[in-house]
Amino acid sequence: MARRKHYHVYVVELSGDVLLNIRFMRSNPSYKPGEPCVYVGMTGLDPDVRFDKHKAGIQANRYVQEFGQRLLPELYELYNPLTYDDARSLEVELGIDLRAGGLGFGRLDGCSPLDAAITGVAVTHSPVLFGRSAAVVGIGIGDR
Repeated sequence: MARRKHYHVYVVELSGDVLLNIRFMRSNPSYKPGEPCVYVGMTGLDPDVRFDKHKAGIQANRYVQEFGQRLLPELYELYNPLTYDDARSLEVELGIDLRAGGLGFGRLDGCSPLDAAITGVAVTHSPVLFGRSAAVVGIGIGDR
């Protein structure tokens, strides 16, 4: 039986004010000044609904709640919808690609494949920050 494709990856543009956050900057040593900051996530909801939940503080990533400005559909629409496994993989790949491009990435919400792929270390459920949005170089990644 084929898996239903109803998951989405999404990218949120973060305000430049996120660059004033010490933890964010420490997590993004390859950040290229002038590049946008983003957050990359995945969800079983419509990305617009998920973004609204972040901003309302519902299962929110701190960076998106505080610094999220808008969705960047031009970076993700062509991929959606996806199966759960494909969305998990693409979230990681998209974040790594954006980070490699000099963007910043912010993630605080526990253990995910993205955390392990970016840091090379398995993460426990305690909040941990990883840099880059889309993953974030001025871009942030990751919502489960």
